[in-house]
Amino acid sequence: MIIDDDPASGNYGYPIASSQVGIIGKTLPDWTGGLTNTLSYKGITLSATLYTKQGGEIWNGTKGALTFFGRSKLTENRGENTVFEGVAGHVDQDGNIITTGATNSTEVALDQAWYQGNGGGFGSVSKPFMEDGSFIKLRELSLTYSLNTKWLKKTIFQSVDISFIGRNLWLKTDYTGVDPETSLTGASNSQGMDYFNMPSTKSYGVKLNVNLDRKSTRLNSSHTVISYAVFCLKKK
Repeated sequence: MIIDDDPASGNYGYPIASSQVGIIGKTLPDWTGGLTNTLSYKGITLSATLYTKQGGEIWNGTKGALTFFGRSKLTENRGENTVFEGVAGHVDQDGNIITTGATNSTEVALDQAWYQGNGGGFGSVSKPFMEDGSFIKLRELSLTYSLNTKWLKKTIFQSVDISFIGRNLWLKTDYTGVDPETSLTGASNSQGMDYFNMPSTKSYGVKLNVNLDRKSTRLNSSHTVISYAVFCLKKK
């Protein structure tokens, strides 16, 4: 990183932003995977589905905006002095970076001008707000009870199952935004952008699954499945 060593510059002592537009990260994960584990015992079935995405970066625009307005944790040190790590240099009249390779030693303030410039989310530098989007999520957890078929012999039912289902109940991630699965533009080709987005929704539900016996109900099919589910949504 090149730190401006020109005393006549208004950016003296602060990092010099590159004039070139370049790639600062990739949104595509290195790999994704899922695992479903089901345990059954005497009519009770417990099933859990884990989903993971490893790799891929997200632009945390929410943090950038909050930093600009002095509302993020990053700005707790505002007013303090610091020395940016890097080598001293400056931009000449032709727009070229000139540096001797000497280590920067200029102390500057982390003030409002810094955080509302390149130190915040509305400056010309986006790299500080790029974060790893890796996560592990408990996608679904369900507990199902199946009535004993012996109890149903003299009824019109072949089977009756009742399930309690929860979705998006647990998340492990180092991403500091609301949710590493969020997307500013929805299901489009533009991914990896978080700007005051909504997180995924936790949901809790009850599902009743009934199989009707054809002989008892005079239906054409061997059996008919009737399912009814009710879900309650809760924002994270």
